[in-house]
Amino acid sequence: GGLPPVLTEEGFRQYFETFGHVTDVVIMYDQNTQRPRGFGFISFDEEDAVDRVLCKTFHDLNGKLVEVKRAL
Repeated sequence: GGLPPVLTEEGFRQYFETFGHVTDVVIMYDQNTQRPRGFGFISFDEEDAVDRVLCKTFHDLNGKLVEVKRAL
């Protein structure tokens, strides 16, 4: 959560690929305004990659601290 509005799905993917192989990237958009809602989802092919990401709660993406949590 807290994604910068200018972050692209490709930029999102590139950052998190440093932790492991990314299989899916989704940034959520408001259906009415088509503006980003400020959160998204990253899927990895291995649980170990998720554990590496979760070693930190906040990650710096484009100068903005983004909160990372496991999706349940």
